[in-house]
Amino acid sequence: MQPSESLAVLKSLPADSPLTATHIAALLETLRPILRQPVPVDLDSLPNSKLIDETMLAEWLGESVSSLQKWRVSGNGPRFVKNPKSVRYRVGDVRDWISHNTVQSTSEATTRLSRFGDMWDGFDDPVPAIIVNHVPMGFFRSLDTIEEPSGYAWVAAERSNPATFQDALTNSLTGQFAYLLEADCEAASRLADTRPEVLDGFRPEEWVFNRFYPQLPGAELAGLLPAFRFFVGNGLNLNAATRFRIGEQTVTASIPHLLTAVKTDGQDDGNTFTAFMVELLRAGLDVDMPDEGGRSALQVALDIGFNLYPKCVNSYRLNRKLSGELLSDKDELEEDGGKL
Repeated sequence: MQPSESLAVLKSLPADSPLTATHIAALLETLRPILRQPVPVDLDSLPNSKLIDETMLAEWLGESVSSLQKWRVSGNGPRFVKNPKSVRYRVGDVRDWISHNTVQSTSEATTRLSRFGDMWDGFDDPVPAIIVNHVPMGFFRSLDTIEEPSGYAWVAAERSNPATFQDALTNSLTGQFAYLLEADCEAASRLADTRPEVLDGFRPEEWVFNRFYPQLPGAELAGLLPAFRFFVGNGLNLNAATRFRIGEQTVTASIPHLLTAVKTDGQDDGNTFTAFMVELLRAGLDVDMPDEGGRSALQVALDIGFNLYPKCVNSYRLNRKLSGELLSDKDELEEDGGKL
């Protein structure tokens, strides 16, 4: 459903239709593309060095912002510039990408697109699903319920096979779960309790990669900690590794290695990162496991100058060693009748 279609249905609702804060938040996010009404920009006149945001690029290419976000993960879209809090595209890189993907025949298009795999994701732009009693339901159907919603998630239906909303919910169960892990981890836990199949094949390192790469501000770690506690509590492997494609390069990523991408600014971020690392180390995080090049996460952190990472690990190991020695001395003291 396009934003304009949502707006049309909204206008047809009775004046006394109940709208909670959750509904309003979902509506604002849904209607944002048409509420903004940005000033038109003549993209063809921009110099190659100009940086544009994903909204401008989506308008330029006639694609959705969500498609651009998926291309950045798969490496199939234009090259981009990643800052700590934003993503920008250099106009020259976009023009090169468009030129490279311009073809003269369907056979050339087939050959070229085969290299891009899942570049076209086959899904419509997502629509909000309102969480009521821990169950996602259609936005407008949720208005008929008397229970207070606890949040909302995003759902996309297949273009090639128009599905009912419930079908779309089923098809995107993993997507809802991944979204709720950060937005409302308790809701994600309840979803996993009611639909345990959501954990079948779920890989924490893939979720972390999509959330962390290429960098994550340390201030956001506290909000992600409940998700990691969920992984540990449900026996998910914190040290599994998955191969990812980044442009022309394929890398093997694990949570220990991905955590070297955290950016800490100031003492508060450092304290948050330290507490975060200590909790994961207690849960069995293996910072010595090698990547595809044989480097451990500790070595990667040292190579990039992220000195807080090995400092946390070394401090944790020293404390464990000292605690073990103290316990050993206590046992010996008790065996000797408490005499030094």
